[in-house]
Amino acid sequence: YDKLFGDPKWNPSADRDKLRKLFKKGKTIFPKKPHKLSKGITAVNVKNLKGLHFNEKHGTLVDSWHPKTKQGDKISLPYAAMAIVALANTHHHLHDVPKLKGAAKKMLTAQAKFLLRQQNDDGSFATGYRLGDDVAALGGEKRLLAQTSGIRGLLAAYHATDNKEFWNAAEKTYQYMEQNLRSEKANIYRAEVGADKS
Repeated sequence: YDKLFGDPKWNPSADRDKLRKLFKKGKTIFPKKPHKLSKGITAVNVKNLKGLHFNEKHGTLVDSWHPKTKQGDKISLPYAAMAIVALANTHHHLHDVPKLKGAAKKMLTAQAKFLLRQQNDDGSFATGYRLGDDVAALGGEKRLLAQTSGIRGLLAAYHATDNKEFWNAAEKTYQYMEQNLRSEKANIYRAEVGADKS
């Protein structure tokens, strides 16, 4: 765990010199007991998301970060949604760590609000977004995976925050799916709008 989660280059908020000294002395930075170990790893992951993956300008996480190239400029819908779900789980389960709980809620709320801003008037989502001076939608035809991901993330955000906007947006995407991706004849959803195979 120390080598994977304690490496200073993956933890921007850590005191890097202090961590390096601990590694040289052969000490562990994570406790042995399962609950405390889980909290320690979760804390590092939340700090990692905030410090490395969160784009402050646009209020969204990005898919990637690398020590050499730094923060990426793309966020895909499935990654955005699963990040909200993971942060909602952190917020729900780590009830004895108020600071971590609050940080998770703040980040998942920001990510969900980003989805609200990018949702099209018809309720649909693009497959992902490129961040620059503005936010540019990626992909061609609207895909089933993007819509279901949007719904999943928004519902997780709703349950964590009780913000009805997230529920309403998820419902709007569901209606878009029903009207544009569902094949009445086959009684299944298409992989993308206009597809004759799923």
